[in-house]
Amino acid sequence: MPTSMLKWVRWGLALVLVLALLTAASATDIQRATAQAVPTDGIVCTTNANNTFTLTTSTGYIGMSDDNTVFMWGYALSGQPFQHPSPVLCVNQGATVTVILQNTLAEDVSIIFPGQENVLANGAPAVPQFDGGGNLTSLTNVAPANGGTVTYSFVANRPGTFIYQSGTDSERQVRMGLFGALLVRPT
Repeated sequence: MPTSMLKWVRWGLALVLVLALLTAASATDIQRATAQAVPTDGIVCTTNANNTFTLTTSTGYIGMSDDNTVFMWGYALSGQPFQHPSPVLCVNQGATVTVILQNTLAEDVSIIFPGQENVLANGAPAVPQFDGGGNLTSLTNVAPANGGTVTYSFVANRPGTFIYQSGTDSERQVRMGLFGALLVRPT
């Protein structure tokens, strides 16, 4: 009887050892696969060696949690499809940043850069725009409807995360999706 009991104990220990080895091997494989996977969260920075970004207005649809879709506008990198939110522009503190806006929409649009100083539009200080009656139409120079362009530039002096957004009919255009983030890394 003791021999038969000893035999069962040996088989039990062997089974536990095999299960332990299999568990360790699969955990190593999972860690290896996780280490090689492309991250699916976090900030995806749009960078450029000379800190020049060409953004084009675009239209598209986004899916909502209730399975409805919503028509939106956005700024996209030139030649790229609609994206929402717009690209995160990443630069280093002290860099001269140039943003070329190409407008494909049927109304004037612009970009303002809150938190940035001395912004130029087409080489001159960016200024608010008014209609013939003296009514404010835009907080800065616009890219005219249907193909207009404007080039903004500024020195990113302060590190931090900032918004960029439409300065033209902001209440409507920002809600439609004309906004993005500017990330200025400290030097």
